[in-house]
Amino acid sequence: MKTSGHTILITGATRGIGRELARTFGQRDNRIIAVGRDASRLAEICDEVPNAWTISADLNVHDDIDRLVSFVENEVGHLSLLINNAGIQFNYNLVDNADAAELFTAEVETNLLAPVRLTTSLLPLLLRSDAEAAVVNMTSILALTPKESAPSYCASKAGFRFFSKTLRWNLDGSNVRVFEVLPSTVDTDMTAQIVGEKLGPAEIATALLNAMDADQYEVPVGLTGQLQELMKTSPEQAEEIVRLA
Repeated sequence: MKTSGHTILITGATRGIGRELARTFGQRDNRIIAVGRDASRLAEICDEVPNAWTISADLNVHDDIDRLVSFVENEVGHLSLLINNAGIQFNYNLVDNADAAELFTAEVETNLLAPVRLTTSLLPLLLRSDAEAAVVNMTSILALTPKESAPSYCASKAGFRFFSKTLRWNLDGSNVRVFEVLPSTVDTDMTAQIVGEKLGPAEIATALLNAMDADQYEVPVGLTGQLQELMKTSPEQAEEIVRLA
């Protein structure tokens, strides 16, 4: 699949992976629609990505999704690539945290339900594209096996992984492809408290570009590929390594 000439909507575009994706794809003759909640950070995107559209929206708010979809349909008029990148992560214990249910709900809402709503709302536009189109979903190494201290993050990303697979099957034979990126820990604001090896956001962008070039729909990045291999021969060992990471 080509990596230029697209109109691309990127969620969570104000920082980390999303911001790097906006810069990288913006340098490849693509039109960028950058979406985030922080208006001041969105303004910075305009300095880094010429001719980008920026939309302030909270994807947990249904009216904001409706407004975003209306903007793409009526103001932009075209969409060929959707990158669902926005996400949050809480680290807590389900037994000891009095707010566990609220945290679980918030994380599933942001990491799973919001991108599902956005994707299904924008699918008609993607299917109308006169060229090849795609949905890119950012899941995680933790979609493969869970980490003890991140119960709702793991559950939401595992759910998003299954959504990605079934969406790919549902779209079989259409012009819309579905890519899933599964990075190990990435050096972003969200992982500042995590110690250990981390990927840079630029590594994620490069891996996605290479996968699109090769029509590789599942994109393990960093330690994810090693974990997948270990899971084939010793799933219990793989689970234990990630559980306490």
